[in-house]
Amino acid sequence: MKYIIINIKNFIKNETAIFILVILCILSSAVIVNFAFGFYHHLKQKERDSENDDNAICIDFHDESRTTVTKGNLMDLFMGLDEDILNNCVIVFEGRFQEDQTDDPVLDNSMLVVYMEFSIQDGVITAAPLGDIWKEYALLDGEYFTPEQVENGELVCLAPPPHRGVANEGAEEFVEKYSMNPDGTYTVGGKDYTCIGHVEFYPYIPIVPVTTVTDDIYIQRIFFDYGGKSIVTRRVYETVTEAVREKYGALAEIQPMELQEVDSRKFYKTLLVLCILLVGMSGLILSMLYQYVLLQRRRQLTICRICGMTRGKAKALYFLECFFLSLVLYLLAVLFFHFVLLPYLGRMFEYIGASYSLYSYTLLGVLYMGISSVILYGMISRHTGGRIADELREV
Repeated sequence: MKYIIINIKNFIKNETAIFILVILCILSSAVIVNFAFGFYHHLKQKERDSENDDNAICIDFHDESRTTVTKGNLMDLFMGLDEDILNNCVIVFEGRFQEDQTDDPVLDNSMLVVYMEFSIQDGVITAAPLGDIWKEYALLDGEYFTPEQVENGELVCLAPPPHRGVANEGAEEFVEKYSMNPDGTYTVGGKDYTCIGHVEFYPYIPIVPVTTVTDDIYIQRIFFDYGGKSIVTRRVYETVTEAVREKYGALAEIQPMELQEVDSRKFYKTLLVLCILLVGMSGLILSMLYQYVLLQRRRQLTICRICGMTRGKAKALYFLECFFLSLVLYLLAVLFFHFVLLPYLGRMFEYIGASYSLYSYTLLGVLYMGISSVILYGMISRHTGGRIADELREV
C-alpha cells in the first residue's frame, strides 16, 4: 500500500495534465451513471402516473370538538406545501359555523355548508381559476369572484335565488337567517356581504370568499382538485396526505387512490443494461488515459521486472494504483452528486430523489468499479504480458 500511495503521488506530480483528465473523466462518468439511474426511474413513474384518471384528492375530517380542524391551521399547512403541488390546483373547503350546528346530521351535512373555492399562487390566497365555468354552469346571473376581491377580502357573495323554497323540514330558521336583508345585503358570519351573482343550486348559506371568514371556522371536508389541467401524481398524493396525517392523525379520513408504482424487478433489470453500456463507455475512455501513463512508466516497470518482480506483481501493482485512485474519485463524485446536484435535480424531476438509497448507490458503485476494473485489467495485461527482452527493445 505504501508504494501504491507513493506512485499515485508521483503520477499527480509528473503527469498533472493527465491526472486532471482522469479526475474529469471519473467525476463526469460517475455523475452521468447516477443521474441516468434516477432519471430512468422518474420517467417510468411518470409513465405510470399517466395511466391514472384521478384528478382530485378528497379528505373528510371527523372532529367532534370542531376546534382542531379549522380554516386557520389548514391554511398554515397549505402554505408549507411546495408551489408545484399548488399549481393548477383548486382547493375547496366545506365548513361549518359553530353557531349553525344542529342535532340533524342531514341538515348539518347538506344544507348548512359554508362553501369556499380558492387557489394559492406564490403564497397568496386568490380566486380559483373557475370564473368562466361558474358563469356557464352555475351562475343564474352576475359574476364570479375576481382575484382582487378574494385577495383583498372584499365582502361580496354569491347568493341563492331570492325566492327559493325550503328543502328540509326544520330548516326554516336558517332560510330566514341567511335571507337577503332589507338593504339588499346578506349577513354571513356576522358580516354584511354585497351580492354580485346568484347561483343555480340552492345553498342556504351564500358563497363567500375564503379570506373573509374567520380562522376558527370548522372545516369538515377539503378537495384538492386539479380538474382537466393535471392529474394527481404519486408524489402529489403522498405529499398532501402525509402532511394531513402528520397534523391531524385519525381525525382525517383520506379517500384512497389506486396509484401504480413501477415494477422494481423490471426497473433494475433494464437499468442494469443501461448502466453497463454507460460504464463500459466511460471505462474505455478511462483505460485510454491510464494506458498513456502505463506507456510512460514501462521503463520503470521493466526495470522492476529485471530486479526480480514477477509479471503478476507488476500487473497487481499498477492495477491497484489505478483501482484505488478510481475508487476514491468515484466516492467523491457520488458525494458531490448526492449533496450538491440531487437537491437541484429534485426540483426539476419530482421522482428522482426517491430513486436513491444505500442499496442503489452500492449497486451502481459495484457496477461502475467492476466493469471499469475488467476493462482496466485487460489493458494492463496486454501491456505487461510480454517477455522482458521484448519490453526492453520497446522502451
